[in-house]
Amino acid sequence: MQSQFALTYNLNGGTSTQPETESVYYASLATKVADPVKDGHTFLHWNTAEDGNGDIWDFDTTTMPFAEVTLHAQWQVNATDATNTNTNSNTSTLPTTGLPLFEAGVLGLIIISAGIFLIKKKR
Repeated sequence: MQSQFALTYNLNGGTSTQPETESVYYASLATKVADPVKDGHTFLHWNTAEDGNGDIWDFDTTTMPFAEVTLHAQWQVNATDATNTNTNSNTSTLPTTGLPLFEAGVLGLIIISAGIFLIKKKR
């Protein structure tokens, strides 16, 4: 008689429907479940360790070991729109008028240099 083991799933913060526990025969392939969903994240893969440092589970090639297994969803944070990441209501923006920073700095150096020249000339 062949042994069966439980294959369970941890959504790891995901918000989709929890896959049901499957009873899988030793050395057999498990049935692939739908990829889970998590707001602001992309699903990467299922892993045997919650922190992702275990084995990646490939439903096409990974066979059931002689033990129960919990698969943990692994996520990648989605890139966000860099122009709209501040949710603080006290926001400020740089002025869109006036001299650009480089030009203002050059103008300041010219004024300072002229002042030093005039001081030295008076002596």
